[in-house]
Amino acid sequence: MSAAAPRSSPAAATASAAPSKVDILINNAGMDHAVSILDLEEDDWDRLMAVNLKSAFLFSKAVIPGMIEHGYGRIVCTSSSVARRGAMNGGIHYGSTKGGMLGFARTLARQMAKTGITVNAIAPGVIDTDLIRTHMKPEVREMVIKDIPLGRLGDVSEVAKAAAFLASDDASYITGATLDINGGFWIG
Repeated sequence: MSAAAPRSSPAAATASAAPSKVDILINNAGMDHAVSILDLEEDDWDRLMAVNLKSAFLFSKAVIPGMIEHGYGRIVCTSSSVARRGAMNGGIHYGSTKGGMLGFARTLARQMAKTGITVNAIAPGVIDTDLIRTHMKPEVREMVIKDIPLGRLGDVSEVAKAAAFLASDDASYITGATLDINGGFWIG
């Protein structure tokens, strides 16, 4: 990946075309490629960094001036429970981008605190998505569910509702926070 490539990427082009007034930004671009560090190629590392982390930088940078001008904005960054725990099956580059997203959100929250913009993160656990249903073996799924105190995988609507809450005026006094959506996985 050349140094010039990111500036001409589809994400950069889309971000630069953002309307001048955006009230809510959900940084939710993401992909994974489960591979050991021993088999990870630098191009794969760079690609995941660009999609999962750099896109949040580009889109945030594009909409923040308008948010500052209007004195209002909500930014929600999608991380993952992998950022706090490490990936069971995902690649080291995925975990690194999701950990980076938490640092990005907290630092941006501190920088934007006086401007009327709140910045928070969500960290979903294992969510029942097409990807999980397609790629997670049934025996692994059952093992994961046994480790979740609520006894089930999360639903995508639960993640969406958490993001919607952080983007709402009901969360106006919350910034720099991470909302874990994992069925109690952390409490074991």
